[in-house]
Amino acid sequence: MNVIQFVHNVLRQWPLVQLLLSIGLILFPLQACVAKNSQHNTIHWNLTPEAQVTYGILLLEQSIRIGDKSGVLEAMSILVKHSPAPQFFTDSAAWFLLEKDPITARNILEQGIQLFPDEFGFYLLLADCWLEEGYPVKALESLQAYQLRHPKSDLVRQELAILYLKTENYKEAVDIFSSLPKNYYNAFIRYCYAQSLAALGRSSEAMSQLKLAVQENPEFLEAWFETGKLLEKTGNYSEAIKVYLDLLDKDSGNQSVRLHLISTMLSLKKPDQALKYITESSENYSFCLTAVTLFLENKFYTQAELLLKQIKERPEAAGDINVILYILGAIEYECYKNYDKALTLLEEASSKDKYYINTLLLRVQIFYSLNKINQAMQLLHQGQEAAPLEQELWTTEVQLLLNKKEYNKALIVISKGLELFPEEKTLLFLKGVAINGLGKKSESLELMEQLISRYPDYPEVLNFVGYCLIEDKRDIDRALSLIKRADSLIPNRAYIVDSLAWAFFAKGEIKKAWVEINRAVSLEDSNDPTIWEHYGDIAQAIGKKKDAKIGWEKAIKLQPQDVEAIQKKLQGL
Repeated sequence: MNVIQFVHNVLRQWPLVQLLLSIGLILFPLQACVAKNSQHNTIHWNLTPEAQVTYGILLLEQSIRIGDKSGVLEAMSILVKHSPAPQFFTDSAAWFLLEKDPITARNILEQGIQLFPDEFGFYLLLADCWLEEGYPVKALESLQAYQLRHPKSDLVRQELAILYLKTENYKEAVDIFSSLPKNYYNAFIRYCYAQSLAALGRSSEAMSQLKLAVQENPEFLEAWFETGKLLEKTGNYSEAIKVYLDLLDKDSGNQSVRLHLISTMLSLKKPDQALKYITESSENYSFCLTAVTLFLENKFYTQAELLLKQIKERPEAAGDINVILYILGAIEYECYKNYDKALTLLEEASSKDKYYINTLLLRVQIFYSLNKINQAMQLLHQGQEAAPLEQELWTTEVQLLLNKKEYNKALIVISKGLELFPEEKTLLFLKGVAINGLGKKSESLELMEQLISRYPDYPEVLNFVGYCLIEDKRDIDRALSLIKRADSLIPNRAYIVDSLAWAFFAKGEIKKAWVEINRAVSLEDSNDPTIWEHYGDIAQAIGKKKDAKIGWEKAIKLQPQDVEAIQKKLQGL
């Protein structure tokens, strides 16, 4: 439940707020005569206190109605002076919160709390202010402070549980929800309880609460939606689809439900049926773009491409054209290996658009795949001239030079890059790699150790140092620790998992090495001769000669540096 819905629920008791929420965007005729945020010139009449209060109430109502912040604050100063009442603080703070001004709302509420420290509504609104400002801990502290004053109040515990849910403290939320008296269990509380349980992976308990929620209130669409999502999450796709279709019958414009329906269809490998539900809602441009990402994530590239081509022709696509061209180019390159078509699409990209560099870098990658290194370099130099502060242009050139083993040239580019980006960690890491390539291993390791001390969570450096230690056959325990840390930071990268397998192999823990090397070769980025050579080495050590042969043969196909050494291993089987 978002902030505005929450405010609606909390403040239904206040007549003024009821009036404001009911009129929505319908304004009284008086508005036509008063400019928004108009300045109020206070008339210094000799009014009685009762008249001052009447004037303050009228000014507050009018200022809220026309959206005049200064008028609301002036009215509050009058009312606080002559007749402070909780309703005035609540009305004005709620309005400022709805106007996305939580700081002013919070200031009003804190003033109100000083006068009325037991007014629970103040604390609820104050918590929402802190949430709106991005301070969930302070939001919790607000309600916890009130709970200290009223430790036996189940209503306070209930609202605290809801806040725990909002702030993703699911265990704390469940602890309170599970201990509430039975008379507190209405459809909404069960819905909140279910969300907390689901977040903790307690799906069956969550489903039980959702079933009770919709039994109590069959028109509780949010609870039905949560039911559908839980069914989808637990793999009950057919049941989830039934729920989503029923929800769309009641609310055909609900894009969130429609996206989940499409996602579930894709999980069932029914992309064409999923496409039908996009066509039915094709008037919504943002929805169509989001739907494209679902097809891409599920690797239904044909349907994604079809959608993108349709989107590309829409007037709203003008601002996203480079992104669309980038995705279309990537599909042609990655999926269909149609390099010429990919390059043609990417060349349409506007150099004035902020995503132009992305399209340029993809063109560089394609040229590199085609072994057209000169064209790739020319593109990079064009990009550097046009946008010298695009760091990735420099790091990409360095990586191309490192791949060509042109280490001295790489160091020259790194030096230029560091003039623009002093102490940039990626360039410093690549500098260490280049120095290592020149055979200056101790100098390289010294630089890498400095990087670890400054950036202890930099996975590439952790992996590099760990692997170097293994090659040197020293400090294997530290090497293993560094590589494990790298794997935890960016899981399932083949080159890091390979290092992990090699570390276990170096320690003599062959079974663990075999598990990890199998994980490495199962990953998408495992087409590396070193990884497959290691696969063969570990397979031989564990007595799996057929697997060793497979690994070494695959390594040779991937053109390793020392083909003869691997061929000798094959001959020795």
